[in-house]
Amino acid sequence: MPLLLGSCGDPKDDIRELEREKERASFELLTGPTKKLLADNISYEIKDGKATLTNFIYYDFLREGTVRWAIPEKIDGHPVTVIGADSFQLDGAGASHVTIPNSVVRIERRAFQHSSHLRSLLIGDGLTSMGLSIFFYSKSIESVAFLGDAPKVDPFVRPNPLFGESHNPTPTIFITPEARGWGSTFEGAPVKVLTAKQTEQLRQKIQASTNSGNES
Repeated sequence: MPLLLGSCGDPKDDIRELEREKERASFELLTGPTKKLLADNISYEIKDGKATLTNFIYYDFLREGTVRWAIPEKIDGHPVTVIGADSFQLDGAGASHVTIPNSVVRIERRAFQHSSHLRSLLIGDGLTSMGLSIFFYSKSIESVAFLGDAPKVDPFVRPNPLFGESHNPTPTIFITPEARGWGSTFEGAPVKVLTAKQTEQLRQKIQASTNSGNES
């Protein structure tokens, strides 16, 4: 007789446990140490006293490996409110993780497209809108945490415009218990509600990593 592997329990229990393990692993990607971007490494524009990031290239990542970046809440005293179009694309930032501060209200189109090393993003509670194809062909993304209400995504005639058709499986979307406007999925990705403890952990993480010091 062939050797039977695994338990004799309900296969559905095994599937649920695998899903829980994936969720735990996805959350842990959000909590690791980060390095804050410096103004000298960022191209940006100032309009009405607010900063829009336009480009970031981290040449040393080819030598040092990928980096977990935190975007500062202010650059030269100006609040960062927009992540500009194409600003982190094509692996130029060498990022495996990006933390986006509470000051950011919009992420423009294709901001992180073709970022093959990018695995996770932690997004502050100020975000209200997102452009198209932000993560298009960034195939390694496993988790995205939003600390605010559901942002509006620019309209598009085809499904899944945020991630494109490049994700299989799609990343896990984490939201806070009090957030409004979310459904069971977001742009085709499953939505999971954080616990109160996890929410507080991420809130503290984003405050520490985007406001003071270089690493958190």
